[in-house]
Amino acid sequence: MKRLLTIAAAVLALCLSVSAQAQDKSAKAAADLQKMVGAWNFEMDNPMGGEPLTGIINFVKDAKGVHFEMGSDELGKMVSDPFKPEASGKSSTVFTVKEYDVDVLCYLELKDDGSVKMTMESSGLVMEPKLTPVKK
Repeated sequence: MKRLLTIAAAVLALCLSVSAQAQDKSAKAAADLQKMVGAWNFEMDNPMGGEPLTGIINFVKDAKGVHFEMGSDELGKMVSDPFKPEASGKSSTVFTVKEYDVDVLCYLELKDDGSVKMTMESSGLVMEPKLTPVKK
């Protein structure tokens, strides 16, 4: 019985530790989102072939949270749902490319060097555009 209680206590301590680490990463992701607010240059290979896709992506903070706005002549204006910080340390959102009626899952992660890793996934296609801050 004593051994069972010891094992149960160890499992509980491990669960609490993992939960605290997840909360720390989620809080860091939420704080990192605030650092991303502003304009960023966007560049990535065109998944349909042809010239690379380039433009400006704006991370905007409003009453609902941080979301992005970007647009192009080909695809029109795209606005994401607010980002949600996750226990992984990343933040995620979804946006729709209306031209193709496709939802895209998007992850953001602020790296230690100040760069942003953005990953977009849709229908098995994974895209990772390069983001650099727009100099003021």
